[in-house]
Amino acid sequence: MASTSKPEPRPSQLYLKAQATMWRTLMQTVNTLDGMWNSQTRSYTFQRTVEVPKPFTEGRIPLYFYHPKPYQSKAEAKYPVVVNFHGGGFTIGNAQDDIKWANRVSDALGAVVVSVGYRKAPEYPYPTAVQDGALALDYLANHAEELCLDTTRVMTSGFSAGANLSITVPLLYAVLQQGTEQQKLHEAHCSAIPSGFDSKTMAGARCDIVAIASFYPAVDYTLSRPQRRATNPKPSENMPATLSSLFDHSYLPVRAEDDPSAQILRDPFLSPAQASVDFLQRLLPDNIFILTCEYDMLQEEGERFVGRLKGAGKDAKHVKIEKVGHGWDKVPWIVVRGDAWEWGNRQTEWAYAEACSALKSSLGAT
Repeated sequence: MASTSKPEPRPSQLYLKAQATMWRTLMQTVNTLDGMWNSQTRSYTFQRTVEVPKPFTEGRIPLYFYHPKPYQSKAEAKYPVVVNFHGGGFTIGNAQDDIKWANRVSDALGAVVVSVGYRKAPEYPYPTAVQDGALALDYLANHAEELCLDTTRVMTSGFSAGANLSITVPLLYAVLQQGTEQQKLHEAHCSAIPSGFDSKTMAGARCDIVAIASFYPAVDYTLSRPQRRATNPKPSENMPATLSSLFDHSYLPVRAEDDPSAQILRDPFLSPAQASVDFLQRLLPDNIFILTCEYDMLQEEGERFVGRLKGAGKDAKHVKIEKVGHGWDKVPWIVVRGDAWEWGNRQTEWAYAEACSALKSSLGAT
């Protein structure tokens, strides 16, 4: 029997902005206090800004650069690049949230890490974030010489919503440089490719994506939150419904709860798990590392996606961290201390080492 329950009314834009502002302020305050009591690793070295042109939504995208310890800013030195995307449901968080990962992977790979300050919902809903990621790659490709970047060795990484971007950004970036593929997606009503975009504007210098490291990604928005929550063996570890509702109402044009047949939820740049095997095979790199958490509503869809990647011929490595929930590696020291923090920190160190090893293998290093 079909459900007779009515869809949840969509909150007003004013309400969503107020809630997002409150959560952003709270998160920034906690992170600031955490930095005062818990020694932080070195901050970013410098910042650049990408000016977003039409036909994309005009604005600015800040990029934060982290250099490896043995860094030399010389024209003859070329460094591999890790382009990172922070989490926060596409709504909260900032590009400096992943400072521990940025320093760890930078030193492990001898790479320049670029953390992308993509624009967030509800002010900038889908597809702005994934477009910003693709434009960031285009900027790096066209400024590689002055930034000492080796654009033949570019990797992406991300956490949660940013993990989604670590997968969808390479897909969109590849498509924006392929006119025939664009036409097919326009015919399928894919909103990530803006009307009037000319692929010739991104047909010059390019970044070659060689690997992806994706931490607890959301990959299938055709699934409703109740469906996702039901897969978690420890429901108490699920994200609060008020927060996930804010994220979904802010970023998505429509939720699966409200219209499960909505075509936009199947956009490959929103739900890469809905992309065809052929699409994934042609446009993603061979080396892909995906980490999931046992007590996470996104664990099952992440694991299924790994199987889909393997079916596309990818060398997809999956690591599931047991007995942890979503974003366990981001829990502030002031919230969890003592033995619990030490245990979580050891798990984080091990997981980051596994991800660094997977990325390093794509560079031909051991």
